[in-house]
Amino acid sequence: MTRVFQIVFALLIIFFGLAFHIRNDLPVMLDFYVRTIDVPLSWVVVTAFSTGAVLGLMVMLNTIMRLRREIRRLTKKHEIATKEIVNLRAIPINDVP
Repeated sequence: MTRVFQIVFALLIIFFGLAFHIRNDLPVMLDFYVRTIDVPLSWVVVTAFSTGAVLGLMVMLNTIMRLRREIRRLTKKHEIATKEIVNLRAIPINDVP
C-alpha cells in the first residue's frame, strides 16, 4: 500500500514539475563573473531544489549511519538479555533445605 502512495506522490511531483516548467519558461540571465548564460527559470529553480535536497541528504547521512549502528548494538544487547532470561527460567528453584 505504501508503494502505491509513493508512486502516486512521484507522479504528482512530475505533474506539478511539468506544469511549473510550462508556466515559467522565460529565460533568466545567470552571471558567473566569468561567463553569462541564459537558462529557463524553471531549470534554475529545479537545480537549486535538487542541490538543496542532495546537500540535506549528505548532512543527514552521518546521523542515519550513527543511529543504524546504535540500533544494531541495542538489538544484539536485547538478544543477549533474552537468552539470559530464557536460561534463568530453565533453572529449577531449590529453596527447600
